[in-house]
Amino acid sequence: MSISSSVSQKRKSASYPPQQSIYKYVVVSKGSPHLTFAKEVLSKEIKEFYNYKKNALEKIEVARDRKCEMLLYKNLPVGVIVYKRQNENERFVIKHLTVIDKDNIGRGYRSMLFRRILKIAQGQSAKNIFVKLNLSDKYSIDFFTHKGFSAMSEKVNEIYQNFTLNIQENEHRQAEREASSSRGSKRSREEEPSTREEEALTKEFSREEKKTRQAHLDTSIPRFVPNAHLRGFMGYRRDEYPIQGASFQQSYSVNRASKQHSMTLRREYIHQIRDGRKTIEGRIRSGIFLSYRVGDKIRFYYQQNPQDDVVCEILDIKNFKSFDEMLFHYGYKNCLAEVNSLEQAVSVYNRISGYRERAQNNGVLAIQMKSLG
Repeated sequence: MSISSSVSQKRKSASYPPQQSIYKYVVVSKGSPHLTFAKEVLSKEIKEFYNYKKNALEKIEVARDRKCEMLLYKNLPVGVIVYKRQNENERFVIKHLTVIDKDNIGRGYRSMLFRRILKIAQGQSAKNIFVKLNLSDKYSIDFFTHKGFSAMSEKVNEIYQNFTLNIQENEHRQAEREASSSRGSKRSREEEPSTREEEALTKEFSREEKKTRQAHLDTSIPRFVPNAHLRGFMGYRRDEYPIQGASFQQSYSVNRASKQHSMTLRREYIHQIRDGRKTIEGRIRSGIFLSYRVGDKIRFYYQQNPQDDVVCEILDIKNFKSFDEMLFHYGYKNCLAEVNSLEQAVSVYNRISGYRERAQNNGVLAIQMKSLG
């Protein structure tokens, strides 16, 4: 399940994430023009992580009991999947799921390959999806566990561990996440949360958060604010803010396990996040967003097609007086990759109904993130 790190320049994928009109899957078997390259990619993976016999690649070529598909982006290969043709006791078996070239990490190709696997497994009426991972391949273990896989009780040996996903339970979890994200919320045309939704969502955590904040302020003073115990949340009154771009530091937060949040986002922004071109998400500093912490995960999904999504990890959170300051601090291209000027970027936020006034009243959160694939 490794990332192949060396391919010729002519095979390198383009820099923009795949869309319906520019990507496709092709079957790779004997006689396929992509067979040689697929075997090259998989042979490196097998050599690095697996002790398969020499006939492993031959099985792919013969395609008797397994099937190999390659994901092409603008006719350039970006990923490979290999899976068993027939279910084993209602269990769909993944043999390989590989993104080609380390430069493609974080562009969403691995998630696209997984969605392809999930679709095929559902089409075959499988109840579970099964994959065997090398315990030294931490990247793949993190990826599959994030997708809902869990380690089976018994290890294969000291090198390998079997992981499984219950498809029906996964669908239920997915539905619950989407219902939780959209419950009581009607989003604007720009798909930004409304004031009413933020207030509703705030109720879910405000009581616990207030207790936590007060307990902390009673016992600790944030290093970056003098006399913080005399002030409100974050050591600031509502009309005061730290210096431009000053980090939250999150010194007020108690230790807790990282959480996963979900929110809808426009499709173009999801693709920019997958591509690594959008690394900053700006939001009004209020409501549910005040509960976000460094290390938490955010799942962005397109409301009209929830399967079109991307999961990110929060790397940092900073606050600003306005979107103008945020865009200037990070560079507008890191926030809105397709705009051509700072003024145009500012207008994108100001066009959202009520956003200018709410930013003036509450400030702005800048969430720095990285795509997890």
